[in-house]
Amino acid sequence: MKLVKAINGKHTTVFEKKDYDRLYRIYVKEKTSLTETAIRMNVKSNVIQRILNEKDWMRKKKYDFTEKQKQQIENLYINKNLGYHTIAKKLGTPLEKTRKYIRDEGLTRSEREKSKIRGDLSRKETIKKFINLQCTSYPEYRYAAYRLLSCLWPVISHVVDPEAKRILYSDFTVDHILSVYDAYHKYDKPVCLKILTHPSNLQIITKSQNSSKNTKSHIKLSELKKRIKMFNQTEGAITWLK
Repeated sequence: MKLVKAINGKHTTVFEKKDYDRLYRIYVKEKTSLTETAIRMNVKSNVIQRILNEKDWMRKKKYDFTEKQKQQIENLYINKNLGYHTIAKKLGTPLEKTRKYIRDEGLTRSEREKSKIRGDLSRKETIKKFINLQCTSYPEYRYAAYRLLSCLWPVISHVVDPEAKRILYSDFTVDHILSVYDAYHKYDKPVCLKILTHPSNLQIITKSQNSSKNTKSHIKLSELKKRIKMFNQTEGAITWLK
């Protein structure tokens, strides 16, 4: 560590590699306070804080809203019609925490927004109910598969049906490539519903094609699992199917 004279005539502290290593050990690994770290490093606190910010080593503080802040957020969002960016800036609260609180509490300014939030919550509850359901009969399994697909469709439709054929043309429908019938009957135990309803196992075909296909499958379970693995690597896992 050494002092270097800057252009403005003031001296600035320059850290060497061993100083960075020591700082990381004291502050990050030993979880020492910023003030104590500065004392042990024999430099000012603002120097330590500057370096911690540059290195992104600052410990993240847990943030909880006070009851007063919660009331202020609700008032500003619902009654004053302010967005969460403005609210966070006005109250000095973390932006993402403010946004999450508004979303989690279901705060809304319109019937349309309120309806959408209710729909999302209901959809998530239904998915959670069916996705790991242990079905004891084929009718129960079939019902769960199509109910789950119905709830997931708003989330995965852009992947399965990017041209929106199912909406634009009445002759198109969604089909399970590994059929629901085979998924229940063909293997030692029924295929997990999160695998059966994954976008990799769905396709858009005409209703006449679907009728001809009936309960046949055009893929084996082992191949489907490979497709899902590749999909997750390239497109990312579907959040609600985790």
